[in-house]
Amino acid sequence: MDLSIVNELDVIEHDPAMADQHGPYFRDLFASWAPIASEQVIRDAQRVLRQ
Repeated sequence: MDLSIVNELDVIEHDPAMADQHGPYFRDLFASWAPIASEQVIRDAQRVLRQ
């Protein structure tokens, strides 16, 4: 799970417009994965997706 999230975050960090365009989708998706993802990765996702 962590690797999937980190890969998506890497894409978003290289193309910030992706966060604007797909941010709500990824915020919801990563929130649903939070119970099985590491806390640090979820914090990174929140930072990158500006939650």
